[in-house]
Amino acid sequence: MFTNLNLQAPDFLIKCNALTYSNEVYIAMRSNYIERSYVYAIAIDDPTQKFQYQIIKIGRSSPNPGDNEVDIGERIARQLAHLNGWQYYTGMDPISSHGQDFLNVVQRAINQKLLPANFNKDMITVGVWDITARMPQVLQTAVTNEFLATGYAEAELVKQYKNTYGNLPICNIQDPSNYKVYKGYIPKSVGQMFGWV
Repeated sequence: MFTNLNLQAPDFLIKCNALTYSNEVYIAMRSNYIERSYVYAIAIDDPTQKFQYQIIKIGRSSPNPGDNEVDIGERIARQLAHLNGWQYYTGMDPISSHGQDFLNVVQRAINQKLLPANFNKDMITVGVWDITARMPQVLQTAVTNEFLATGYAEAELVKQYKNTYGNLPICNIQDPSNYKVYKGYIPKSVGQMFGWV
């Protein structure tokens, strides 16, 4: 479905050590022209690894990101807001209970010594791939919609990770490459044969 989705080449990076407040993730997303759908990889700097970053989680945008542009990046911001190192200003309510699952997985990884005990936001870099911008290419080859394509993209990045390392990123609990959307997308040529397109 995608010919230009490479785990080692995100469209842009968000370096969390350059951010002060967790809600600056939204600004980074808007300044990089993310309009709606995206996939992301949360990584830590690790020069001992084969690649520059050790990816710890791969995810995708919310299927209902909201009507407000400030919502773009919500899944990334709500997960990262739970990490130590952010500053807060009066009136800011940065921590959503929806990101608690990420913190629980991070804490488990720390306990298992898969992440350092001092793990914090300054160690994080987020790679982002714009799926909305890729949709014209996708629609030339597949019968799909943006939500399904985003799920497919998440699964494709996880598959690339598994092909390299042999397992899921340490903070991914479920394997998106097992989802039906990844295994059962319909090529446009098949859709045309049956008159679906």
